[in-house]
Amino acid sequence: MKLVPATITEALKRSVPNHPISVHGWIRSVRQQKKLSFAHLSDGNGEVQVTLSPELARGLTTGTSLRVDGLTSLHPRTQQLEVRGEQLHVYGAAPGDSYPIQKKEHGSEHLRDNAHLRTRTMQTTHMIKLRDNLTYNVLTWMRSNGFTNVQPPIITSSDCEGAGEVFEVNPPNKKEKFFGQNAYLTVSSQLHLEAVAAGFARVFTLSPTFRAEPSQTSRHLAEFWMLEAELSFVQDLEGVMSVVENCLKGAVGDLDSALKGNADALHIDKDWQRITYSHAVELLQHRHAASPFQFTPEWGASLQSEHERYLAEEVYKAPLFVTDYPASIKPFYMRANDDQDTVACFDLLVPGIGELAGGSLREERLDVLQHKMDVAGLDQETYNWYLDLRRYGTVPHGGFGVGFERLLSVISGVSNLRDIVLFPRWAGRCDF
Repeated sequence: MKLVPATITEALKRSVPNHPISVHGWIRSVRQQKKLSFAHLSDGNGEVQVTLSPELARGLTTGTSLRVDGLTSLHPRTQQLEVRGEQLHVYGAAPGDSYPIQKKEHGSEHLRDNAHLRTRTMQTTHMIKLRDNLTYNVLTWMRSNGFTNVQPPIITSSDCEGAGEVFEVNPPNKKEKFFGQNAYLTVSSQLHLEAVAAGFARVFTLSPTFRAEPSQTSRHLAEFWMLEAELSFVQDLEGVMSVVENCLKGAVGDLDSALKGNADALHIDKDWQRITYSHAVELLQHRHAASPFQFTPEWGASLQSEHERYLAEEVYKAPLFVTDYPASIKPFYMRANDDQDTVACFDLLVPGIGELAGGSLREERLDVLQHKMDVAGLDQETYNWYLDLRRYGTVPHGGFGVGFERLLSVISGVSNLRDIVLFPRWAGRCDF
């Protein structure tokens, strides 16, 4: 693209030693010496060391944006290309006494307070590259395995999970509802994906979701992204789990080597185990008798984070699927098993994070689904369009959702999800 300045990576790739070059970027650090000064220049995608005369380097500070014109040369020790600067054009100065992102290490809270500038740090640059690479790999895997990428709505008329943790959408200072009815930010694209899957056998989306959860833990955000998929004509939970396993293994395995970080935690070279919820509770109760958890594991209760991590980190020491949870603790849309006490569902538990993904067969039988909605106290009129999917050409089907930030957390080793996203939102905090 002749009219667009080359990135640092592009400029270096087409250069040889002692070749004219121009590079643009922001100074990450500058080191002033008597005879020669050194500036570390980055444009996000690439970086390069620039050598400058003391005269040229005078007044340069971390954060300054500029163009450097000069000649390429080989670093005497690493033999990597660097730039011997001969002329500078400063686009924007960054006063050293007030610029918040200095060369020194900054704490997470400081970087979150300056999220609008933290893209210039090594940590955030790495996370952006990892997310970009992983997104590309996921989209590539899904497309090559027959899935169609669709864009479901962000504003919905119903609560997919039925848990009430939704943000209502309405313009401020308006007495009448903008849409003429209740409307919310989506907590999951699943129901709309099911509608698309009523005409396309395999569909998926990677899109934002919203939960009005008051939780302040490092594992929860009010706005996050989900990889969600639906598969028509699948009648066995194993089929859905195999898609999750193969997709994640394929996407992570194809990451650039410099971005794989803690990817070994996913054990992509081994088969992931499957156990039932009932067996999981037995394992947890055995451990609880010898060394009590904070929360007592009981059949019929949700697994707590400490339970999930114990199973993944200490018992199986690898990712595992826990299947067939009690119907009483799962959403209405999950298909009832023959025992009527459990549903055909799974959670994927991973060392370091606990629950990473969840999925199920969907209840395709109209009468059973209507009964489950009555038990859950849901208004069938609100979900009438969803029931139509069972009235007209219903098919057995299933799907899943993967928390994308949680996946990035596992791979990167960054435990707090607030440091995974560029502009994190959580209860009590929505800056920028």
